[in-house]
Amino acid sequence: MARIKCNVTSCRYYNDNGCMSSEIDVSNRNAVYKEDTNCETYRKKKRMNYVTEIGTLNCYCDHDVCCDAKNCKYNVDFVCKKDIIEVDDYSKNKICESFKLEK
Repeated sequence: MARIKCNVTSCRYYNDNGCMSSEIDVSNRNAVYKEDTNCETYRKKKRMNYVTEIGTLNCYCDHDVCCDAKNCKYNVDFVCKKDIIEVDDYSKNKICESFKLEK
């Protein structure tokens, strides 16, 4: 289980630099750089998020992180084993900032 630090304010699961989704999926089996990864859990907000309208609620603290990035040093049997994972917004991709190439 991991904690998510999310900077993607346009996502419906975003809440106060956290993530309201109970599971995160990171894609791109052949990623070599963090910019090659993508958070598949991302869903664009259609309008003001209900959570932000009523104030801050507790985010899920621990997440199952399914990771398809087989070249990442934190990937063990397609599950991320890093304690804290950061997701950021780069153009059209929502990337895993925590990706580190296995050497």
